[in-house]
Amino acid sequence: MKIQTFTVGETCLAQIHRNPKVVIMDQMLNRSSHDAANGLAIIAKIKQSSTDTNIILLSAQTELDVFVKALSLYGCTYMLKDQLAFGKVERVIKSIY
Repeated sequence: MKIQTFTVGETCLAQIHRNPKVVIMDQMLNRSSHDAANGLAIIAKIKQSSTDTNIILLSAQTELDVFVKALSLYGCTYMLKDQLAFGKVERVIKSIY
């Protein structure tokens, strides 16, 4: 399994042709680059070209709107970024593989 990291979603989109099995996305990944898209916008674009990619939205966002969109529109796994998050992400990834 090869792991790649990207600082903004647009860079991830440029590599989506590699058909990743899993993408872990942060809703506020555009915080350091204000002209970059937020996590849900990138997820929508990923799902347009790579419908089989499993997406985990890992975020400190507690807004119900973000959670509902991630699940209902894009079929993502949503995880609140807290002390247990990385263990939960690991379990989800193991279940995918």
